[in-house]
Amino acid sequence: IVFDEHGNCIPVPDKFLWAEDFNHGVAKVWDDSWFDETSFDYIDRDFNKVLFVSDKVLKIEVIVDKIVYKNHNSCQSFIFKLGDKYGLLSKEGKLLVDAKYAHLDYYSENLYFASIKIEDEFYRKYGIIDEQENIILPFEYSNVESYCGVVLPRRAMWLIKRGKLNYILPKEISSYALIENEGYGLVNKKGEVIL
Repeated sequence: IVFDEHGNCIPVPDKFLWAEDFNHGVAKVWDDSWFDETSFDYIDRDFNKVLFVSDKVLKIEVIVDKIVYKNHNSCQSFIFKLGDKYGLLSKEGKLLVDAKYAHLDYYSENLYFASIKIEDEFYRKYGIIDEQENIILPFEYSNVESYCGVVLPRRAMWLIKRGKLNYILPKEISSYALIENEGYGLVNKKGEVIL
């Protein structure tokens, strides 16, 4: 049971493990066993999942199991999960990208790391997409992740062996992604492999 803004008791459906009281027309709910400050969703008074952005309640136009990425200050969309697939919603709750990716993670400036499961294969292939689902980096890599200027030892050894560790990077190293596919390299936000 939770309370609304007027002190009325509202029974919460059993599908939610925990809920906070309603505030501004929404309540935070947790519906899985992972219980921390970031694993919640918002519901309206009809118990529909909604987006809550800048004190505005926005209906979601598609069914979602969970809103996974909520950092709406740095990007224009939300990553959501439906079953075991991921997709994108706009800040207005409209569908941008269907839930069809095996994994989706925010990269930078409305770019996303994405992976697809190849049929009959155990491993995934990774690439980079934008919010319009344009492929920035093709799905050809065994891993893609943010590069922040640090090369882990196993990757450094691979680069040293190939004489690539002396490569001079531009000042904005945060604008690169580390790619892995039988070795390591760097790709810029345009999808161009530079190393």
